[in-house]
This record gives sequence, C-alpha cells and structure tokens, in this order.
Amino acid sequence: MAQMETMRRDIEATNLKTADERNAAKVLKAEGAELQERLAEARGDIIMLQKKMDAVSRKGKESARERVPLVLQTRGRRNDITVSDEPPSHGFRMNQVIQTPPYCTIQPKRHPLLRGKLPQFVFVAGVEGSGHHALKDVWWALEDSGTKMKLVVYDQLFHSLGVENHASFHYSSIRKENYISAMKPLFEEAARDGAFVVDAQNSYPMGKGAGVLAHPDLVMMEELDGILYDLKIIVLYRDPVNATLSAVRRFQNDEEYLYKSHGFQARMVSENLATINNALPLMPCGKTLAIRYEDLTTHPERLVEPMSTLLGVKKGVINKAFAKLHPHQGKPDSPKKAADRRLLNVFFDLQKVMWPLLESS
Repeated sequence: MAQMETMRRDIEATNLKTADERNAAKVLKAEGAELQERLAEARGDIIMLQKKMDAVSRKGKESARERVPLVLQTRGRRNDITVSDEPPSHGFRMNQVIQTPPYCTIQPKRHPLLRGKLPQFVFVAGVEGSGHHALKDVWWALEDSGTKMKLVVYDQLFHSLGVENHASFHYSSIRKENYISAMKPLFEEAARDGAFVVDAQNSYPMGKGAGVLAHPDLVMMEELDGILYDLKIIVLYRDPVNATLSAVRRFQNDEEYLYKSHGFQARMVSENLATINNALPLMPCGKTLAIRYEDLTTHPERLVEPMSTLLGVKKGVINKAFAKLHPHQGKPDSPKKAADRRLLNVFFDLQKVMWPLLESS
C-alpha cells in the first residue's frame, strides 16, 4: 500500500509539473507573439523614419547652397544658427567685397552729415603669419604714388590694449571710451590732412606673451564707424598650418619669444581665427574684403578690382601698387619641418570647424 501511495504522489507531481510547463509554454508563446507584433511595429516605424530621413536628405541637398554656414558666436545679435556641410554659393566669397546679409549687417545710419567728413579707416585683420608684411609693401607703394595715408604699423595703445598681457588688464580696459580716447587724435589729424588711416600690422594676438584676449576688437571698431571714421576691413586668411610655421620661424632666434612653440602658436591661431570669423557677420555690408594670402602672393591681379571697390582708389593706382609684390618660392621642408607640418595638419583638420566662413571659401 505504501508503495502504491508513493507512485500516486509521483504521478500527481508529474502531472502538476507537466501542467506548469504547459502553462509556461503558453505564456512564452503569448509573449513571443506580442514581441513579434512589437518588432513588426518597430520595423514599420524604422521604414517610415528612413523614408522621412531620405526626404529630408534630398531636400537638404537641394537647398544646401542657400543655407548659412555655422557661426559659432555673434555676441547676442544673431540667434539664427544653421549648419551647412557645403560652402555658400553666394554672399561670402574670398577676394570679393562682402555685400549680402547674413554674411554682413546692414548698418544703421550714424551721423549721416559727418559721413563725408570722416577719414577712411582701413583695418587689416589676420593672425600672425598671414601676410601683413606683404600687404604693407602695397600700402607703401600707394603712399609713394601720392595717396595720402597715415600708416599705423604696430601700436597696442592705438587699440587701448597697453603693453600688459594678463587677462585682468584686458577685461578692465575693453571700454568704448578707451578706444575713442586712443584713436581720436589720429583721425582728427587725418581728417585735416585729407588722408586715410591704415592699421596695417596689429595682428591677432598682439604683443609678447599675449593670449587670445590681446587683439583688436572688430565689433568695437564697427560701433565707432560713422562716429570717428569710415571703416573698411581687410581680412587676411592664410592656410593656418603655413601661418603657424611662418610665425614660429620668424621668432625662433629671439630669446624673448621662445615660448612660441608650434603647439602654443597653433592654439593662438585657432582661437583667433574663430574670433575673426565670429565678428564678420556683424561687420557692415560693403565694407569688408577677405583676401586669401596665397592669391595675394601669387595672383595679386585678382585683387585689383575688389581693392579698388573697397578703398575707392582707381584700379590703375592699385595695379601699380600690387606690382611691388614678387612671388617667392618656399624652400623644401626639412625632415623636422615636415614632421611639424604633419602634426599641425592633424590639429587644424579638427579645429577648422570653428571658422566656417573663412574655411568654406
């Protein structure tokens, strides 16, 4: 009897186990069906999303040329930021006067009665090694041709930056009143003499040991346009690798500038190019000309017409001034310079997204 009772309990346990397994199988089957249904819905969502992405991509390709490149910072004046993977087809171009918003700003009229009496102020913006010295030969040639000019070659006080380079000094001195007091005497003299002022060599950054704060302020200059002077801006843009190599080479034998390693200078070039790029959309339309250094040194004839348009100087006079430029052949890279160039290429390939307007052209 005991044996039969044990067998009965074993059969009941087996039946219960079988029932549990059957129920578990039913649950798994239901869950599997639900999962397949959800997968089908997800697959449908993915297909629909892909169709939408394809449509956006097609539309984007059709309108990419009309979009504005990324502007990283505009000091509160612009909030519409659009990213474009392709260079603009109009508006902002190298070697042409910038005429079209949003690459420039239509300037409100400031003291229109003074406009004709104010001297022209040509400011040359560019990082160290971008060609200020080459363009200076053009200014001297214009002066020799009889063009009345006052040339500012290197004067930190002119931009109220003084001779100190630590951050606290610059933050405390960036005031419009400082700019006016530093610049006003020269422009009053230029107005009396019927001359225009060329700020030819205050590069970005300015001064020994200077960081990115030690540079002229394009936005501040624009705010004084029509008040102290009639502003014109020439931006010199050179391949940043060559600009860095040039600046380091120029100071390599000067003990005061030994801090200018390739790494230090590359960071200065990168951050200052971003600073210049971000200010460009705020500059007045018809008053800015961005020049590619390589064209300045090899094909200056391409710049005669835009320079004449910007400065209001006859083409023949500009052409004779550019004739003073002589293309020079660079020396082949030494093994060390070739290695430095490779490292700088890697660095600037990553950094160039910070100056999209200059790079896109």
